[in-house]
Amino acid sequence: MKTKDIDDLTPNQGLLYNSIITEFYASIFYTSKHMRLGQGFYNFGYEKGIFKGSFPELFYCEDNTRAKDTIIVCLCEYVKEQA
Repeated sequence: MKTKDIDDLTPNQGLLYNSIITEFYASIFYTSKHMRLGQGFYNFGYEKGIFKGSFPELFYCEDNTRAKDTIIVCLCEYVKEQA
């Protein structure tokens, strides 16, 4: 996890981030019961408009640090845009 990205959030953005990350993991948990786990990342990002680019190689490697970092950065950017 790239903590510097999270540290850049204001307190209000931090609350929003925590809310979104909770929903994010709930989405992955729900999706993982119905299809490949990685699909949860993609579905959530698509629905929320979080992932602007296409990272298909990241969404199917749940233990990949680069994937996690990319997701954290995308979520932080999304939160900053929403605030």
